[in-house]
Amino acid sequence: MVAYLQGALVSAAVTAALLLSAPALRADPAAFAEILRLDKELRHHRALLAQERREELARTRRLQSALKSLGYYGGKIDGAFGPQTEEALAAYQQERGFYPTLSITDYDVEQMEAEVSAPLPEVAATPDAPAAAN
Repeated sequence: MVAYLQGALVSAAVTAALLLSAPALRADPAAFAEILRLDKELRHHRALLAQERREELARTRRLQSALKSLGYYGGKIDGAFGPQTEEALAAYQQERGFYPTLSITDYDVEQMEAEVSAPLPEVAATPDAPAAAN
């Protein structure tokens, strides 16, 4: 979808630039209205892309943080879905019996975060180990 939107942005920007450069079209109210519509659409799509990028970075940071807490990731928590993140996610997915798709949703990240914050199971005391203090 991002590639489509980026293509639409380029098309709208080129169309608007061409229309703005033609003096006869600037004098045409319909052409001017179309230019304004394209400009509004372009600004809207830019805002959508920026929001989508912010959400993607935040999701990847959360993913990296969860993978680091689970012992799979040793890189920086930077939001970049690079080779280290890919390797860590693939290892996590494989270890849990999933095909390593390298695709992740907010739900998947929430499940990892829940796994990180889940309390450790209690271990029964053995004669060699002292009981856990309450």
